[in-house]
Amino acid sequence: MDSPRHAAQEPERPASGRARFGHFRRARAERPHADHGTPRRPRHLSDKTRRYLWFTAAAVGIYVASLLYAHLEQASHAAVQATHQGR
Repeated sequence: MDSPRHAAQEPERPASGRARFGHFRRARAERPHADHGTPRRPRHLSDKTRRYLWFTAAAVGIYVASLLYAHLEQASHAAVQATHQGR
């Protein structure tokens, strides 16, 4: 890796052997943009990510169900109070 030929291919690399701090960001910015009209191949999620998404969806579902239950309980309580007021 540290052959003179390799060093000649990377002129931005300082003599210490370490890349400069902004080297990677600049190289990425200079990369040509891909054509956005080309279709991308579908990216498959890992089992770990899929399991995380299922647990997250289940937690959100339980939270929404508890909110609906609390709302219905409050409405039911208000209806009972209204019927007792009418007596």
